[in-house]
Amino acid sequence: MHRSLLLARALPVCLAPADSRADSGSGRPVAEIVTFHLIPGSDEAAFLTAARATEGPVAAQPGFRSRVLSRDDSGLWTDHVEWADLASAEAAAQAVMAMPVFGPFVGFIDRSGMTLRHAQVVWTMGD
Repeated sequence: MHRSLLLARALPVCLAPADSRADSGSGRPVAEIVTFHLIPGSDEAAFLTAARATEGPVAAQPGFRSRVLSRDDSGLWTDHVEWADLASAEAAAQAVMAMPVFGPFVGFIDRSGMTLRHAQVVWTMGD
């Protein structure tokens, strides 16, 4: 089961066009942006409980800066995580997806329409 979760997380990164991935050599902060819908019929409250259970493991990863989970009126969710750099984002993806606590969270996601990309943070309000 852990291997399939890791594959589900890593596959979109590997398939992303080169220009959609941040420059790993820049040393600049990177936003990891994942958009998805829940599997039809999913209990949103149960999904949010599963998402909250991932808070500690994500926050404990080296390079973690912030995370926001949002949903629009169409039901499209966005998990927006800011990392110190691309290397931190990629290392964290490998580390957390091997943790059992991520199974329930990922289990709610309809991976057929999921997208994942990394983008270099070029400005933050207050800078």
